[in-house]
Amino acid sequence: ARATCAAYGWWCHPDAAIPYKLYPAFLTRDTQVLLVAVFAACAAEVVPLAIAAGFTEFVGHLRAYAQAAGKELDFRPLLDVVARAEEKLAACLAGMPARTPEARNRFIRRFEQILVPLLYGKGPLTGHDPALRQPPVPLLEEIPAMLEETDAHRKNAFATLLRRRCNECVMRVREIEDLLDSPLQ
Repeated sequence: ARATCAAYGWWCHPDAAIPYKLYPAFLTRDTQVLLVAVFAACAAEVVPLAIAAGFTEFVGHLRAYAQAAGKELDFRPLLDVVARAEEKLAACLAGMPARTPEARNRFIRRFEQILVPLLYGKGPLTGHDPALRQPPVPLLEEIPAMLEETDAHRKNAFATLLRRRCNECVMRVREIEDLLDSPLQ
C-alpha cells in the first residue's frame, strides 16, 4: 500500500478508488477515527464548536481583504462593526459556562447559522453553492479581480458590487451583534 492512502478514508474517495483497492488497515483506522469524532460530537452535552475560532477566521480574512483593497474599497464600516462584535463575543463567551447546556446549544446554533454563510456561502441561504473549494469569505472574492482591472467602467462595476457585498457583511455581523446583545442569548 502507498503511504498516501493513509490520509484519506473511504468517504473521501471517488467511485473509481473503491475501498478494496486501498489498504484495509488504513480504512479501518480512518473509519474508527471518524466514528469516535462523530460519537463525541453527538454525545456531548454542549455542541463542541469553537465559535470564537470561526469568527476570528472570518475577521482575519476581512482584514486581509481590507489591506489588499487599500483605498480602492472602504472597509471601515465593516471593520468597525466587526470590532464591536469581537468585544461582545468575548464578553458573551466569558459568561457562557453559567448558562444551561440547552441555552448554550441554542446560542451556538444561532451564531453558526449567521457565521457559516459568511465564511462559506455566496448566494442566498436557500441556494446551493457548489461543493468545491471556496475562497475565504466568498462574498468578497472579486476583490483581487477589481484590483487588477484596468478598464475604469469595469473597475467601477466591481467596486459597486463589492460595496454592496460589504454592506451585506455589515448587516450579517449586526445580526451577530443583535444575538450577542439579546437577553436570551
